[in-house]
Amino acid sequence: RLLGGEIMVSSGHDPAARPLVVHAGPGRVVPIGTRFLVRAPDASAPGQVVVLEGQVELGVAGREGTLRLPAGQAARYAADGISAPEPGSENAASWTQGVLVVERMRLDDFLVELGRYRPGVLRCDPAVGAILVSGAFPVARTDAVLDMLEETLPVRRRSLGPYWTTIAAR
Repeated sequence: RLLGGEIMVSSGHDPAARPLVVHAGPGRVVPIGTRFLVRAPDASAPGQVVVLEGQVELGVAGREGTLRLPAGQAARYAADGISAPEPGSENAASWTQGVLVVERMRLDDFLVELGRYRPGVLRCDPAVGAILVSGAFPVARTDAVLDMLEETLPVRRRSLGPYWTTIAAR
């Protein structure tokens, strides 16, 4: 049971035929000899499954049917169902190497992702939320990443103590 955050799972054939099932929110993921990522749903986004190798079956509690996802595919899920499959990001597992790799991601979405790796609240002023960000950013050095954003984008950081940071227009 994944209560929050994201995990990468590698599974293989079990000679005792015991099933591996990952529950995350309303999602139920059953691997078929594979490597995959599961992100638990939260208040800001639905859950997501990205298949790196093999395939998985994705279902939602209280709903009929499942979706079989092969390698290279991803799907989002919530209590009301499962999205259509879409290509999985090549960089989806970059966080397992300590790096957040993004390509043309909105700044507000990027800050949500970066905020997963730092304590406190990280907000984005809507006036700069649509700025696009690309690059590879170290998740262990989020303050350095925020410094880099200030140096390269028309934004500035405003902090109220160590646990409340807002990125706004310069």
